[in-house]
Formats: sequence, C-alpha cells, structure tokens
Amino acid sequence: RVGTHVSVSYLERVIAAVLERIESVEKFDEFSYFFEPVHLDQEAANKLAACLKDSAVRNALTVMTDRIRAADPQSASAPLVDELIKAVAEEHGLRVAKLFMPLRLALSGKRAGVSVPLLLSTLGTEESAKRIEGALFCQ
Repeated sequence: RVGTHVSVSYLERVIAAVLERIESVEKFDEFSYFFEPVHLDQEAANKLAACLKDSAVRNALTVMTDRIRAADPQSASAPLVDELIKAVAEEHGLRVAKLFMPLRLALSGKRAGVSVPLLLSTLGTEESAKRIEGALFCQ
C-alpha cells in the first residue's frame, strides 16, 4: 500500500488500532506493516518456520484463510475475528495461543503489536488472507 492511495476510512481504522500504543508521531513508523508488504527479519522468519512445522497449525491457517475470505468484510470486527480464531483452533485441537504467533508474523512480520484480531480486522479480509497465504507458501 506504500505509494498508493489509501482511503480516509482505512487511515482512521489504523489510527484507532494503534492509538494506545504510540506516544508520538515518530512511533507511528513501527506500524508501517499496515501500509507495506510484510517483511520478516531472520529471527521472525525462523519463528514462523518453526510454528509452521506443526501440520495442525498449517492446516488451521489454511482454513483461517478460507474463512476470512468468506467473511463479510464489513462485519469482520475484532471480536468476530477473535471468535473465528478460537473456533478454528478448537476444530484443529489447538490452543488459541498456537495460532496467534504465526498469524501475527504472517500479518505484520512483527513479534509484538496490536492484538491479532484487531490487526486482522484493520487490514481487512482480503489483505489478511493474502498475507497468511504468502506466509504459508513461502515456507
């Protein structure tokens, strides 16, 4: 999204998502993943690869991608996304925590940041699905 036009509503969603985490405008660059393709440093890439060695996690993320794409983009709120993550984790016999790190890394390239449900709902369904697929197919 860098160098491209972003809507005012998208900017408002990003600002609302990060507002509690920034003390100054200079800190806003820590959230560049809302506007740029995901970049994983070596440590993050290794962590993602380790998470994706678990076939249940890979399968769950594949299902997540399908369900995210099927979701109504207008109603994909953070609470709804949180419920979706919980449901997919349960269906695959996983603790929710087992999905949060690979999702966070796939969506942002960072090991910390806004909550995963908020991150996914802010990015939107299509962008989130693309990023998760990218992480799955790059491993």
